[in-house]
Amino acid sequence: MKYDVIVADPPWPYESKRMVLQNGQHTEGVSDRYDVMTMDDMLELDVKSVAAKKSICFMWVTGPKLKEGIELLESWGFKYRTIAFVWNKQVPMPGYYTMSQTEMVLVGKRGAAPKRVKFNTRQIVDVVRMKHSQKPEEVQDRIEETYPNTNKLELFARRKRAGWTCLGNEIDGLDIRQAMQEIGSEQ
Repeated sequence: MKYDVIVADPPWPYESKRMVLQNGQHTEGVSDRYDVMTMDDMLELDVKSVAAKKSICFMWVTGPKLKEGIELLESWGFKYRTIAFVWNKQVPMPGYYTMSQTEMVLVGKRGAAPKRVKFNTRQIVDVVRMKHSQKPEEVQDRIEETYPNTNKLELFARRKRAGWTCLGNEIDGLDIRQAMQEIGSEQ
């Protein structure tokens, strides 16, 4: 099976330990919360082999990872098109230049994008932040409404979702490279 719609929430590496917990008593970094991958390792993922010739990829990025997100999208065989969604987390966090309160979902396409059935999908998602790195289901609900009846894959998933192939070490304990090889060998 080749996938028409791919959603990815890459485990971006960050250099600093900026998360402050318990009223400033403890700092930790992203890598203290979940496994991260190097940019080189993510660039080497063979997403092209599981993407349909006419497919679309939605990729979660934070402001500091915007450039890397576009590079990763393109290395996976997708041409960057725009920012599909902006998640307003409604609760700001400390940032280097301004308070950080949003994440974006980039969109890239490979060939012609799959046929849409919905043309008025809203870009802004106003959902209060949940536990660390958990994304609002509303984004994937909107993607499903826009691209129903397509084969859907979620990379770096943290839970299963009906109607999707979901790969992530928090689901099945498999390294993403190993999981991608397994679905590639099923084709």
